[in-house]
Amino acid sequence: MMSVNPAFGGQSFIENTYAKVKKLKALFQRKNANILIEMDLGVTNKKAKIQVKLLPI
Repeated sequence: MMSVNPAFGGQSFIENTYAKVKKLKALFQRKNANILIEMDLGVTNKKAKIQVKLLPI
């Protein structure tokens, strides 16, 4: 899942990405799918800690 707008490096993380990932995770769980969700770009150490707590699979 892209967490920044594509095209340029060094962009800030888009906070709405959390909501998108939650929806995607819920869909996978409903379908009983064993799929990993990966985040790309804009992830700092602080954001990574939040994601690990928020989105464990």
